[in-house]
Amino acid sequence: MAELFKDLYSKKFFAILSKALNEVVSDFNQEQFIDDIYDSEWKSKEFKQRMYHVSFVLNNYLSDNFPKAVEQLHELIAEFNKKINDLIFA
Repeated sequence: MAELFKDLYSKKFFAILSKALNEVVSDFNQEQFIDDIYDSEWKSKEFKQRMYHVSFVLNNYLSDNFPKAVEQLHELIAEFNKKINDLIFA
């Protein structure tokens, strides 16, 4: 059976994302981040709802200072890109 598009947000994806976040955000709690992502409504969310939810949760872990949050996002993208091969070629 083909995988659903919304399932691109997989446990492996979030493991890689949380590792990247751990490199960028001081005092980052990987377990809490995963718990926040996989809330009680996760399974019923469609792709765009999941995308919005991920951005909402991610915002809770970034700095409240906008310029610092932008800097963190740039660093996160760089760290995630280093780790993305684990997701693509696994």
